[in-house]
Amino acid sequence: MSQHHEHEMSSLDKAQEDMEYLIIKNIHRKSFELGLYNGNTVKIIRNNQYQRNLIIAVGESRYIISKDIARHIQINAVKAD
Repeated sequence: MSQHHEHEMSSLDKAQEDMEYLIIKNIHRKSFELGLYNGNTVKIIRNNQYQRNLIIAVGESRYIISKDIARHIQINAVKAD
């Protein structure tokens, strides 16, 4: 029996590279203008555990955000088609 993990909530700082996530809750208002608002999707380009920042894609744009900010953004993995 396979397990489905699409309902497990996590924070953006723990997201896996090359995965897409749905933003569930973001209390960091300054990041809204980057497209990091509830209901939007984000793709993780780089999330190296030894670096303090991660690189994300929101639509066609790419951003570098600190893990301190990412820690406050709650996400769910988007199911692959």
